[in-house]
Amino acid sequence: MAVLSKLSRFQRLSMIQSALLLTQNERTEHVQGFDHLEHHPMLAPPPIATLPPTDGNVFSIDHSHCYGTTLSTIRTEAGAVFGPYDSHEQPRARGPKKPETVVWFCSECGDGPILDWQTACPQCYHQRCGSCKEEYAS
Repeated sequence: MAVLSKLSRFQRLSMIQSALLLTQNERTEHVQGFDHLEHHPMLAPPPIATLPPTDGNVFSIDHSHCYGTTLSTIRTEAGAVFGPYDSHEQPRARGPKKPETVVWFCSECGDGPILDWQTACPQCYHQRCGSCKEEYAS
């Protein structure tokens, strides 16, 4: 343990990442080596690498801050995943905001809404111009 505390954060993270990749590769070999036609006993998966305890510079991320399926609490060095958190802020919805869709209405016949990528009115074939009204669709 004393040896780990003398390593830099980058070195510790590199060691952990290497252990995780090795664990993942071993699991892949177990699955690829299994013959579905023969009945072999299932091999036990290798142990999962965990972060070593440190000087208190590590915190656990609560499940309510994670989106999707979370099987265990994520441990990381402070500030590596989230910046300062204001408890008065509302958490963001899942995923990025959808871009707003631009539609337009023909100034000749009034047809619309017409999607932004269409350059001519499908009703009267008027070419979109500066007089055609644009709106943002939600």
